[in-house]
Amino acid sequence: MAIYFSDEAQTRAAHVINVTRVESKDRSTITECTNTGRILCDFGNVDKKNASSVLVAHGHIHGYGDRSGALQLHLRFGATASGINATDYGGTGFSDPAICFQHANDNNSRQINFDGMLSGYTTTGNGRFIVTQRSANDSGARPFTIINPNASDDGRFESSMTGSVGIVYEILL
Repeated sequence: MAIYFSDEAQTRAAHVINVTRVESKDRSTITECTNTGRILCDFGNVDKKNASSVLVAHGHIHGYGDRSGALQLHLRFGATASGINATDYGGTGFSDPAICFQHANDNNSRQINFDGMLSGYTTTGNGRFIVTQRSANDSGARPFTIINPNASDDGRFESSMTGSVGIVYEILL
């Protein structure tokens, strides 16, 4: 049985074959980036099960302290470097634009929301899922001062409840 669209028939339904929830909870100071880029958030490994599948990701990054409102942020999979502030991270980029954040000139909590899709990536197994930052004009920007703030940054935070989260769906079409 097929479902018919105006331009083609879909003979099998897409289905989710894997879902991974990843967290980044370690508090770190963010280093200003250049036009070569740095890892802003390292979510660790996600296990890709099928070479023909696509990855769809969404989530948020929690930061503290105001810095810059103009820089590029990207989702990447299969990075070779690990750890916040690392450079030369490698991997393959998700669809652009994938990330949005709002700059406000005050020293409070910040949230960066992201979503994106990666298709045509045929390598299976564990791949490192990261968010990177870069400044096209080498301005030394960063979206905030601290990633994953805790009660030492602001007494209103409950330290055990802060962090950044990503959900990665693996979908077979």
